[in-house]
Amino acid sequence: LSGGKDTVISGEMHTALTSAFPLAEQIVFPAAGHPSYVECPEKYHAEIIKFINKYLENENYRSDIINQTKQAIKQLSTAQTPSRLAATAIIDACNEK
Repeated sequence: LSGGKDTVISGEMHTALTSAFPLAEQIVFPAAGHPSYVECPEKYHAEIIKFINKYLENENYRSDIINQTKQAIKQLSTAQTPSRLAATAIIDACNEK
């Protein structure tokens, strides 16, 4: 997930990063800058949930997603940052399945 007007991570860098992960998808929010999670939080979170939902039907992926997301939450501060809120939403989506 990146912003089309991001001046921190170029489009080329985003493409290279995305290609490093087999299941990754490149999503660009054209009007957003680097903090796309702040500039368009509803779209940002919707894309995360849409991506996660693709893999929840496969129990192996579901289990991996839950475990990795729980680890990410532990590494984040207890503050309700956008990243922590997104990770918590992923866990909630997994638990609803």
